[in-house]
Amino acid sequence: MSKFKTIAKSGRGEFKDRGSRFIAFAQSCYHEEDAKKLIEELRKKHHKASHVCSAYKIGLENQIMRVHDDGEPSNTAGSPIMNYITKYELDNVVVAVVRYFGGSLLGKGGLIHAYGTAAELAIQNGSIVTLSEKLNLQIDLPFDDYALLMGELKKLNAEFVTEEFDDNCHIEIRIEKDNLAMLLAKMDDFKIHSIKYDL
Repeated sequence: MSKFKTIAKSGRGEFKDRGSRFIAFAQSCYHEEDAKKLIEELRKKHHKASHVCSAYKIGLENQIMRVHDDGEPSNTAGSPIMNYITKYELDNVVVAVVRYFGGSLLGKGGLIHAYGTAAELAIQNGSIVTLSEKLNLQIDLPFDDYALLMGELKKLNAEFVTEEFDDNCHIEIRIEKDNLAMLLAKMDDFKIHSIKYDL
């Protein structure tokens, strides 16, 4: 899978039922530690809330999927949130829903509806986009081939991360995974000393 859908910007949604407020937050996320950090930040910011429930999907090939009910009855919070992540075919995304208890029990059906509705609103407000999976390449080559290689990289819409020069050129770029094979096919045309890439 080299293309995926995610959230373009942070999205927020709110749903109310019988006095309880469900405030959802959705955003793109590419590392599990970042997802955990976001959830923890929401706990601190909303320390008076009764629950902070969440779900996230991170990665494309070795995908990490987690749901957390945070004390709500099993499968009434994290799973409904994940259901909407799946419904919109999202990857590399985290959605958390903060609940302020309003004094009335909602029952399992009510909780599933409330958490799911809030999550869907946040996802919709986050604006869904389709992106291409990218990877980082580090290329070492002599100066003689620098200008030619730059031309090829620009044709492939590579993003330049860093450039360093000593006796040779050391370039780090980000490139769409779909374009990697085309770039590697052209490598024989250049005097590349080394090329490393992280999938």
